[in-house]
Amino acid sequence: MRRFLMLTAFFPASAFADQISATSRVTDVTIYAYGAQVTREVLFDAPAGQHDLTIADLPQDTYAQALRIAPGEGAQIASFALQPDFVPPSQPRTSAAYLAAEAEVQRLEAAERAALLALDAVQTQIAAANARAAFLQGVKVEPAVDAAAAANLRDIALMIGDEVLAAGEAARTAKAALLEAEAALADIRGDLAAAQDVRGALVTDQTLYAALDVKVILASGGPQKVTITQFVDSASWQPVYDMRLSRDGADRLTIDRGVLISQSTGEDWQGVNLVLSTANPNAQAAPSPLWPEYRAIQPESQPFGNGVAMTSEQDMALTRAPLAEPVASAAPAGYTGQAMMQGDIVVYTYGAKADIRTGASDLRLALDQVELTPSVTARAIPRHDATAFMMASFINTGDEVLLPGQAYLYRDGTLIGGVSLDAIQPGAKADLAFGAIEGLRLTRDMPLRATGERGLIIASNQQEETVTLQVENLTAEDWDVRLMDLVPFSEQEDLEISYTSDIPVSVENVDGQRGILAWDIPVAAGQKAAVTMTTTIRWPDGMQLQ
Repeated sequence: MRRFLMLTAFFPASAFADQISATSRVTDVTIYAYGAQVTREVLFDAPAGQHDLTIADLPQDTYAQALRIAPGEGAQIASFALQPDFVPPSQPRTSAAYLAAEAEVQRLEAAERAALLALDAVQTQIAAANARAAFLQGVKVEPAVDAAAAANLRDIALMIGDEVLAAGEAARTAKAALLEAEAALADIRGDLAAAQDVRGALVTDQTLYAALDVKVILASGGPQKVTITQFVDSASWQPVYDMRLSRDGADRLTIDRGVLISQSTGEDWQGVNLVLSTANPNAQAAPSPLWPEYRAIQPESQPFGNGVAMTSEQDMALTRAPLAEPVASAAPAGYTGQAMMQGDIVVYTYGAKADIRTGASDLRLALDQVELTPSVTARAIPRHDATAFMMASFINTGDEVLLPGQAYLYRDGTLIGGVSLDAIQPGAKADLAFGAIEGLRLTRDMPLRATGERGLIIASNQQEETVTLQVENLTAEDWDVRLMDLVPFSEQEDLEISYTSDIPVSVENVDGQRGILAWDIPVAAGQKAAVTMTTTIRWPDGMQLQ
């Protein structure tokens, strides 16, 4: 969107003694999860008294109900009105700016004509040289009849050869000049198009703005300032993280915190003070109302009301009918239905002036860096995976919550992948996976029994399964491995489920998930570790296992 630079040229102060035109500048922006609060300053100079102040460079989608105007010291705002679709006046064709633009267009048009003539001259030279060579090559000479004629023929042949060479050289020289002439013409035409755009913009700028007319009362004359605050919908932000796990020496987890910002307000925000807030002004601000709900019972198929037997569907429709109006208005105005973050509001003040262009999609700004000391282990799930995975457990030792957002994971400088990070409160513990450990190989086998059968035995009312979970460490590093598997669970008393393990289980019902088991086992470099587990399921005769 083309910005207003000199509105005072469009509204001369001499024509209206009490009318003042001024431009605004965005100084502060607070971006919420959805939407933003934009603060702009209007500076002008005026004598004491009442004036009509016109600010005509607000974005087109400005809403009057979202505007707040604060006058400077010694000033009062009597009223204001908003023109939502305002077209700036065009420059008159007699203005100095338009005359200068017109002169530049005419100069470049003359240069274009001269370049075309130069190009035509070069093309004529090439055509003449080619025609000359073609003519000479087509000359036919009669055979010589004596020595004198032979000498004359030889001179003619040499002359034709020299002239053909000269014509070819002239054509090559002219072709080199042709490339320069074509390039010069292209440059001039590009400059001419730009100059025509400048001239056209001075005459008809159809970009729409919102114009604000403010009646302001000044107690004293001199430099004045009015501050305008408005809320816009077309802006948002979200956290983004680069989480770098380094294992050279002591284990370290470095978290580079940043934000992704988008805005399409129709104007650029340049050099603004930026604040990021997790608050959402569009969110539901009050609890939802409750409405009385009527219910009744009656014998089946008994006449209801007018003596006509009604179906249960008709009955329920009738009992719901009185509720239709209050239910339809139950949702508060402005509620968007979008999932909102829970918890306290977090506010970030960006430490430098920010430039955010309109139409920006996911502009990334850096916030700060957090250093943590993780506990690095391996997690092994042989039921599904062939390798173990590296896990980094850490505690948020900072004072701020790590907000939900996209996290990109790096292990020793290599990008592993990305995850959606949940909120991590101060003092809370979190686990992050940093990719496969190819040297920790996993197997899950059913060993042979003494009878020669595999580890699964099924009878009419019993099932027994024996499995061996194994971790083989092919790396040069000792690993603390959390080996995990599961046993089924039941909520029926008649269905009995039990298990045994040759190594005691470290954690049952991991993370509150019923039947999930974990063994914490150290596995030295070049060694193996195994756990054998037997699960038994019994049920009464006459029943079958689902």
